[in-house]
Amino acid sequence: MSAGNKNYADLSAGTLRNVVQIQAQSASGTDAFGQPSATAWATIFTTFGAIRTVTLNEEYQSGQFVSRVTHTIKIRWVPIPTMTSGMRALYQEQNGLATVFQIQTVSNIDRRNMTAELRCLEIAQPVLQ
Repeated sequence: MSAGNKNYADLSAGTLRNVVQIQAQSASGTDAFGQPSATAWATIFTTFGAIRTVTLNEEYQSGQFVSRVTHTIKIRWVPIPTMTSGMRALYQEQNGLATVFQIQTVSNIDRRNMTAELRCLEIAQPVLQ
């Protein structure tokens, strides 16, 4: 393993303590033009992961400051070729609150099919599910 990726060597159960659902949009009917309407999210798989905040950007939009928090989610590699950007990760806490992350990139660390790193944007603050 390369020296730059020592943080990814530890895939123990204690490190991967957050239950994360990887979700994709599912077509639920058609719109006015007869095109599939992707309004629902379907869980593809549920796994344990480590969620870490890596950056915080504040932007001024529409007369107010908007924060964009970027996270990484580390999970064990899952051989699902369809795990791509545009999907989302849902983290639900034990108290019923859920946070939604939009997946920006999916990386196969060191191309070893052991660890996947998802770089995400937090798109929804914790809400009750």
